[in-house]
Amino acid sequence: MPSHIHFLIALATLIPVTAPAMQVSTQAPLVDATGQTLHIRGVTWPGFDRAGLAAVGMRNNTLAQLLDRMQASDINAVRVPVCAAVLQRAPVAAAEVAGDSTLRGLDSLQLLDAVVHAASQRGMQVMFAFADGGCDDRAPLLGAQQQAWTRGLVTLARRYGGNANVLGIDLGSSGYRNASWAGNAADQDWNRVASRAVARVLAQAPRWVVGVEGVGSNAVCSDPERKAPGSNLQPFACVPLDIARRHLVLMPKLAGPDRDTTDAFAAPGFAQALPAMWQRDFGQFAIDHAVVPVSLGGGLGDGDPRDPAWQTALSGYLANAGIRSAFLGSWETGNANNGGLLAPDGSPRADKLLILRHAWGRLPVMPAIATATGDSTKNASGKKPWNSTFTGTATVTGSGYSGGALLLDPIPSDAFITALNPVQLNFGGVKAALAGAYLQVNGPKGTTTVYVTDLYPEGASGGLDLSHNAFAAIGDMVQGRIPISWKVVRAPVTGNLQYRIKEGSSRWWAAIQVRNHAYPVVKLEVKQGSTWKNLQKMDYNHFLGEQLGNQPLTLRITDIRGKVLTDTLPRLPEDGSKPAYFEPGHVQFP
Repeated sequence: MPSHIHFLIALATLIPVTAPAMQVSTQAPLVDATGQTLHIRGVTWPGFDRAGLAAVGMRNNTLAQLLDRMQASDINAVRVPVCAAVLQRAPVAAAEVAGDSTLRGLDSLQLLDAVVHAASQRGMQVMFAFADGGCDDRAPLLGAQQQAWTRGLVTLARRYGGNANVLGIDLGSSGYRNASWAGNAADQDWNRVASRAVARVLAQAPRWVVGVEGVGSNAVCSDPERKAPGSNLQPFACVPLDIARRHLVLMPKLAGPDRDTTDAFAAPGFAQALPAMWQRDFGQFAIDHAVVPVSLGGGLGDGDPRDPAWQTALSGYLANAGIRSAFLGSWETGNANNGGLLAPDGSPRADKLLILRHAWGRLPVMPAIATATGDSTKNASGKKPWNSTFTGTATVTGSGYSGGALLLDPIPSDAFITALNPVQLNFGGVKAALAGAYLQVNGPKGTTTVYVTDLYPEGASGGLDLSHNAFAAIGDMVQGRIPISWKVVRAPVTGNLQYRIKEGSSRWWAAIQVRNHAYPVVKLEVKQGSTWKNLQKMDYNHFLGEQLGNQPLTLRITDIRGKVLTDTLPRLPEDGSKPAYFEPGHVQFP
């Protein structure tokens, strides 16, 4: 695309769109400039906070198609998380926007401009989320990059402050795990940090509102129950923020059993006690402040079987409390980790939308819904088990031996490898479910076995992107594309499991990869006291955990067949300064 068109797109984004500005009334609701109440029926739209630096969904859809589906689902607002690299005009891979030819060639900031402009032109509301963190799935640490964070906040405010459909900015993402309220460490005292940040933002965008999340468990003015990071606003009653009420939106970050482990979820009938907890944590402030909760994660039965009860309880609480504005779930293909609202084909899941519409007050009564069973032996459509024979098309690639999306380096240069399409790679709604699997592949000339080392992002269901040696073993190289069938087989491995501990891991945050497994691993849990904490599996093929402690870890590992092993790991590093390292396992799947 010519550079002058880039400029015109960016310029159009910065021209204020005719729409009411948002403020917070003294009676608590969000209101526009005419005094009319605004109900935010919002979702989080991720992607600009990840390595691809592009909104999720544009690999296979135009921007207009994505916004059409949102509006057809009664969504009128998007919360757009952004990481610092986006603001530095980083290049965006063509594959990230392959579904929309008009966006090819744009850098990351131009692409953000295009998304904001397109949503604004439709009358949708946009709220940024900019955390003190990186372009990855790590939970952010307050104070890690505070100067860069402040510069980013100022950049966003200066660039988009004139667009009347941009509501403002959320100062966090998924909850700062080290934040306190009225704590002694100035760089981790969230009420002081947030108050200073808001002053910088409003100097550039005086019309904006600013979202302030809660903290986790807190020593000051908070009940003794364990709190998920970002969820607890109780200390606000004792130590208020130095932010004018008309600019302040309280945005607690809420996570259910799929994302969080807490004693509150362990008791029988736990859902009945949740409304009282939420009322203490944030609902008490809705009488005289704007409160806009953000829900994170939740597979509605794809993962922890308690999640549907949690989701239904939250929906009912928000509806009954009259908290009509919320950002619930994320606009992406769903699994237990991400709270995605979409089925594998990109269509919205009706059962999840019912939960949202009830919370927003669009359905007076919550209807009965059918939820997924959480059986990882079936794919998200429920049609094929993991050991079925899949059919599709194979292409050929020279990549995948190093730097692959699944982080399985080092890989021998003569290995028979493949990249796998996202439908089967994320089998059963689990990210990277078939990472490290071995597939027996049949082609026109014969059969071979390949090792799954990478994502084939543009591949259709059944599609493989084979290494040259693997492709040549079953087809003619001159053809470039051949019909195939394949199935998962036992890996030709010897010895026990192996664990890769990602760089930066510590007792506070850790990413653990399971290798050398006979069959793909879909679940990893860590024992904490008498309960098992489920770790999220990320698209980079590591299981993510927080606050795992400074003692040796007891692990429970589940493969795609449902077979379960227990194993141990030595204690994690005290801080995150150690590079990636490996630990030997002591067990192997039968």
